[in-house]
Amino acid sequence: MKAPGYRPVVPDRSRLVSLDFGRLYLRDLGPAAADGEPPLLLIHGLMVYGYAFRALVPELAPTRRLLIPDLPGAGDSDRPPPVHCAGYSPSWLARVLLALLDDLGLQQVDVLGHSWGGAIAVCLADAAPERVRRLILVDATCFAMPLPLEGKLALVPGLGPYVFKNLYRRPALAHYLARAGRPDPPRRGRPRPLLGPPRAHRRARGGLRDVDPARQRRAHGRHVAAAQGPDV
Repeated sequence: MKAPGYRPVVPDRSRLVSLDFGRLYLRDLGPAAADGEPPLLLIHGLMVYGYAFRALVPELAPTRRLLIPDLPGAGDSDRPPPVHCAGYSPSWLARVLLALLDDLGLQQVDVLGHSWGGAIAVCLADAAPERVRRLILVDATCFAMPLPLEGKLALVPGLGPYVFKNLYRRPALAHYLARAGRPDPPRRGRPRPLLGPPRAHRRARGGLRDVDPARQRRAHGRHVAAAQGPDV
């Protein structure tokens, strides 16, 4: 219950949005029109939801419209069976976000993708480059990661689903994902670059180039920023 005359410090239009797959919860924060700047769409990673970006809200929302959805299967959004949504693949999730932009009547946004959200952001930019003005990738899973032993076991037909469902628990899976995506350690005696080692930069850029390179370079060119590592 809100007191008479109550107004939030940051305009808040958060709500459930009905899309083809079901309902998607959207945090729609900040001014609806921000001096001609397109909204900033923030895409979260695995095992979290839109609340993960809470620390950015007071920094950005006073002057910028923020769109922070809970991806399907996460947070307060609906959880359709994987068989009905291409196994929650990044390309399917990108199509969901494009449908969200259509529902909001938005022609263009800036996109920030973190972790698994980075892979979704790349798929979104590849599917509709004219809808993405700037693309920001933070610790993005947009290139192949070496799998530790437990990851390889989870891919074995028949045995894999049992291992994943019965032997992994949330802390163990989080530990595995942290190991799988761990950046190269810095060399002793040399400062660590702010955005991670150059080798990680090359891998990230290579991952971007693998997604329809001609169209990506035409559409985004100098408007792609990639950051990797715990120092970011």
